[in-house]
Amino acid sequence: MIVNYKQNEAGEKFPYVDVGSEDHGRKSFRLWVSHKLIKKKDEKDIIEFPMNAMIIKTEKGSLILKPSENHITHNIFVQCGYRGSSSFKILEPQVEQICEYRVYESPRGNCGISHGALVTIPKGSVLKYKWKRTGRTYGNPTEGIRIVLENGEEKDFEDVPDGLEALDELKKELE
Repeated sequence: MIVNYKQNEAGEKFPYVDVGSEDHGRKSFRLWVSHKLIKKKDEKDIIEFPMNAMIIKTEKGSLILKPSENHITHNIFVQCGYRGSSSFKILEPQVEQICEYRVYESPRGNCGISHGALVTIPKGSVLKYKWKRTGRTYGNPTEGIRIVLENGEEKDFEDVPDGLEALDELKKELE
């Protein structure tokens, strides 16, 4: 994600990213970013997920991404089919913070609405979630389970409909 900056009258810069792209390009939410998490790439300031960070909500309701040794924040995203939608359900672990967003594939969402989230989990945990998509998928799977390791590596199990119990059943039968 590319980082933008707001500047106050004293010249101080406040980094942020606008997440999501809803009706007519409106953002789902604004996430303020700690300076310590920003990297340089091709002359631009960016943030990359997963990262050792956590999302907190201030008393006034602002969302802030700040470094944390005990948490990891992932960006999960499920692409929709043409003129369809997508959804997900987190199976494991217990989520510390989740900030969901939508991406409209056209200005009003008529060509589809994809679903994503920034998810903060405890360090050392493996993120597992069930996903579904509708619409024209042109042969791509419509549901499955995705396992996201701490380093960001993803493993997909397509066309597994019933969550972790189905994976456990597969494991037993394939031994």
